[in-house]
Amino acid sequence: MKIFFVLIFLSLFFFGYASTEKMRDPFVSLEKLLLKPAFNKSISTKKRIEEIEKLLNALKLEGIIYSPQNPRVIISEKILKEGDKIREFTIKKILPHKVILQYGEREVELKIEIPSFKNILKSQKIKREANFKISLPYKELGNE
Repeated sequence: MKIFFVLIFLSLFFFGYASTEKMRDPFVSLEKLLLKPAFNKSISTKKRIEEIEKLLNALKLEGIIYSPQNPRVIISEKILKEGDKIREFTIKKILPHKVILQYGEREVELKIEIPSFKNILKSQKIKREANFKISLPYKELGNE
């Protein structure tokens, strides 16, 4: 009889011990449990900004295909639309000259570099000079 009470006591002890351990909520997806939070609350604002800048440097805004009904953006060789995710960022809004990304509670802008009119003229002038240099042998043939 003593053995019976000891077994009951031990089983209650072990079941009680097992129930005090932190159990996983079966209704929470594993993806949410495994993903790290966007920001650690103990990290300073300066470090958060540095973290965002580091992540942004890995992204390359290559182009914007803008139409009011169906805007698209090309980032790091991927064609994306509003609501899509790339790395830790979500594309919130696509505008003709920039893309607004969301990282946690923060919004970040990626602007496309549009060459100024002066830079376009300079590049055309360089091309003309290059064409002129290419055509130099023809002048030499005409002088003979």
